Amino acid sequence: MISFVHRLKEIIRKHPLIYKIITFQRAKKTIKGHNNRIYDNSLSLKGSSIIIEGNNNLIELENNIILKKVVINIKGNNHHLIIKSGVRIAEKGSIRFQDNNNKIEIGENTTIQSAKLIASDNNNYIKIGNDCMFSSNIIIRTGDGHSIIDADTGERINQSKSIHIGNHVWLSNGVNILKGVTIGDNSIIGTHSIVTKNISTGCLAVGIPAKIIRYNVNWTRERIN
Repeated sequence: MISFVHRLKEIIRKHPLIYKIITFQRAKKTIKGHNNRIYDNSLSLKGSSIIIEGNNNLIELENNIILKKVVINIKGNNHHLIIKSGVRIAEKGSIRFQDNNNKIEIGENTTIQSAKLIASDNNNYIKIGNDCMFSSNIIIRTGDGHSIIDADTGERINQSKSIHIGNHVWLSNGVNILKGVTIGDNSIIGTHSIVTKNISTGCLAVGIPAKIIRYNVNWTRERIN
């Protein structure tokens, strides 16, 4: 027999407006600057916060998104965050922008247990495809955070680079994706791996640095006997 509580939960989930009211879905917002825009059609941002310090930044949160205790922190100008329909972030995490003209996009129905996404320097992006599955303690960042200088020329030698993660990619616990990496569709990255180079479509890669150990694989969320 289905309990009254279970029935009530189902009714709430099927009516987004009721869900928003009951779960206190609104994020805490702190905005300093000019022409910053937030288009929020999310289902719940319970315990989350949005902090903007800069100008001309854009946040687009599409339908049926649930972010739990996620900090969105934008510093600088002309950044763009897109989180597409059906995305779930289950635990504490952060999405950070630094410097100027960076973009982060999370594709439809991607699920993340917990992660830190950092787009830094100028004119970089992090693009995550549809139906990806990320475990806990994931780190994805376009730059190193500080500068490494050539002692002879005085020039910086650790420039930042964009990151592209394809559709239906599984990142296991503790994976670290470094700047300039592309990961192909349907690939799997093993626990605590550090990805420093591109991973082809349909590959299983593990290790520090991550190396491909098997080709022509795919995965499913269901546990198959």
